[in-house]
Amino acid sequence: MVGVGTGAGSIAGATVELGHVRSIALGLLVFGLDACQSPIPASYRVERARPVMGTLFRVEVQSPDSLTGIRWAQAAFDSVALVDSLLSNYRDDSEVKWVSGEVGRWLGVSDIFASNLRLAEKASLLTGGAFDITLSGQMGKISLDTLAKEVRLSSVGVTLDFGGSAKGDALDRALRAVPEAYDVLVDLGGQTAVRSSNGATWQLAIVDPSDVERVFAIIEVSSGSVATSATYELGDHVVDPLSGESPDDLISASVYHESAGWADALSTGMFVMGASRALALADSMNIAFLGVKKGEGELGVDQIVVSSAMNRIVALRDFDAP
Repeated sequence: MVGVGTGAGSIAGATVELGHVRSIALGLLVFGLDACQSPIPASYRVERARPVMGTLFRVEVQSPDSLTGIRWAQAAFDSVALVDSLLSNYRDDSEVKWVSGEVGRWLGVSDIFASNLRLAEKASLLTGGAFDITLSGQMGKISLDTLAKEVRLSSVGVTLDFGGSAKGDALDRALRAVPEAYDVLVDLGGQTAVRSSNGATWQLAIVDPSDVERVFAIIEVSSGSVATSATYELGDHVVDPLSGESPDDLISASVYHESAGWADALSTGMFVMGASRALALADSMNIAFLGVKKGEGELGVDQIVVSSAMNRIVALRDFDAP
């Protein structure tokens, strides 16, 4: 059962009014990073942070000794840096820049590029085109041969942008860089992914970014990732690739998924879809989704929409609570 405000009750697939907060935009706080709710004993924990992909990458890893932990933390960072080198639109030497400049011929691409493109194709189909790495409804002009790992663009002007999923994929690869026998947490620009070796749980908190001390919701999981797309993060420049207009329904969309890449892509696509379509998709596909819908009018009350799958793992906090 989940409570919000002064009442409590099941809210799966329903809408709950948020009367205590005028407007909400969500961010992620991982208790593990602050050594509060991490399953890793402090004496065996190594933490490191480095800038990459235009943001900050942080890793917390269980280790039998500091030198081993540092080596695994470096391996996790190297995995993220490799994704950045291939998929960044801000690097002239990246693979995505090269592919975007070639039209009409098959190009051999890396496994990272091919797997991210395959994820993008699947996410686009699942969200009815709301997730679109061309940002302009031109997914049909990209061809992928998964076996040969070759890509072909059929039209001039198709620009590829993996910004809606590459960070999640980088987190998946960072987790895999650490041996499975050890607990690990990785965070990249607010999206977090965790793995527990013995079933112990991590507490991932969604917070009100206007007051980062105020916890909005807590998700307890032993593995997987939570990603949030929100107006405070993305601004009004996000465009629905089908309509060409900025989405104006949801303030934020949070998704939990075992795959960080999928969590990233789905939170982006469902943010564009809006509350009703996103909730319908989530309940039909068993996706753990939580959205905050913009209130109506000057005194409008924001509302939460929560899918059945999310309702099983989330606990909402009372906004009147300290």
